[in-house]
Amino acid sequence: MKIVEELNRKEVPPPGLAYKRRSDRLPTWCASALHGDVRQGTSLLNNPLYAGQRIWNRSRYVKDPDTRRLKRFVRDRSEWVVIAVPELRIVSDELWARVKARQQAIHEGSTAIRAALHDNARVGRGPKYLFSGLLVCGECGHKFVITDPRRYACSGWLYRGLSVCSNTIKVSRALIESQLLKSFQEDLFTEEGLALFEKETAHSWPNSDAPERLN
Repeated sequence: MKIVEELNRKEVPPPGLAYKRRSDRLPTWCASALHGDVRQGTSLLNNPLYAGQRIWNRSRYVKDPDTRRLKRFVRDRSEWVVIAVPELRIVSDELWARVKARQQAIHEGSTAIRAALHDNARVGRGPKYLFSGLLVCGECGHKFVITDPRRYACSGWLYRGLSVCSNTIKVSRALIESQLLKSFQEDLFTEEGLALFEKETAHSWPNSDAPERLN
């Protein structure tokens, strides 16, 4: 995170700056742009060009018939085409090997944690919570996300650093959920709301099977 925060503080252009975006918010560096996915070779720390290698045929893309989005699948290593490009090297083999060794150690550590807990334990991204993706930071406009099982925090600060957002508040998940659900109950569970619910429900039920009026 220190590297990401420093890059954003210095306003270094992030990857994909020229991409067409839906949001007007200025793009910034995110932690995932550095560590990425070791197996798929994504991100700066996994780019083989820095070690003087160009790899072709690493992956293939298949379009999901439902979402119409492309999904990336990594091919078997035996299918990769590796070409030496020493003129593009910017790090030594020794430094590259040290980075790979540290990444492997982190992976093995998470595997050990998973084994010590139980077969279904998660050590990566957690499950969705009630208001995941619905809460927005009032300071920077990034989403509030789960930072631990009990609290929400701004993703702008959490993944991009203080130079992007200085809102470091971590809000209790129980407090947010209780207050918002209370508001829903007060604002939606009214006579007008129930009448609309009954009207809309009646359209999807045959007259003989229509539910009785709610009390």
